[in-house]
Amino acid sequence: MIKIPLEIVSIEPNGTHLLLDVEVNGNKLKVVLDTGASRSVFDLDYLKSIEPELIVKEEEATSAGVGAIDIISYTAVIENFGIGQQQIPKFEIAAMDLAAVLQSYEKIGAVKIHGVLGGDILLKGNAQIDYAKRELRLDEQAILWSND
Repeated sequence: MIKIPLEIVSIEPNGTHLLLDVEVNGNKLKVVLDTGASRSVFDLDYLKSIEPELIVKEEEATSAGVGAIDIISYTAVIENFGIGQQQIPKFEIAAMDLAAVLQSYEKIGAVKIHGVLGGDILLKGNAQIDYAKRELRLDEQAILWSND
């Protein structure tokens, strides 16, 4: 079992968000753990700033999320995606303009984030969230799926 530390951030007035660290080709990024997101999504501009050679492809359909509709979405293959001690080779992620989300975090004085960890990792990794221990647990065997 992979155990990834979680940071619990208070969102006023009565909410919390869970944050964790991941790596994209050796670059450390802070992401929000989002059980309602179908895919892991990263800020397009930030990805391009740390990986200028990254090839992104526009998706045919637009994406929607809380507070946003008709956002142009892209996909990219990350050569080495790290979560906890696990490396996932050739991991396909979604990328889009997350400026509004990033600004929301800045307004509340929260830690700067770079994206969202979603259901693609959580479901396939048989995720368990332990709030008391502040950790995300993933099955290390299940997480190493092919991206077919």
